[in-house]
Amino acid sequence: MIREMKKTDWDRVSEIYQQALSEGTSTFNTVCPDYKEWDNNHIKECRYVAEMDGMVVGWIAISPTSSREAYKGILI
Repeated sequence: MIREMKKTDWDRVSEIYQQALSEGTSTFNTVCPDYKEWDNNHIKECRYVAEMDGMVVGWIAISPTSSREAYKGILI
């Protein structure tokens, strides 16, 4: 099932995020942000989790722009 992400999903979402960091496959970040930082950088209406048997197994969210150093000076 796919549903809107809730703040209470953050613990599991951050575990999945950390797994991606460890594998080096899904983000340019090197550390998982805390919820406040992540929340401030993602559009609230575009956050979803995939749930299987009551457990969050994946997530997706979008952000309007990136504050990462690698993208400074990039105009969209």
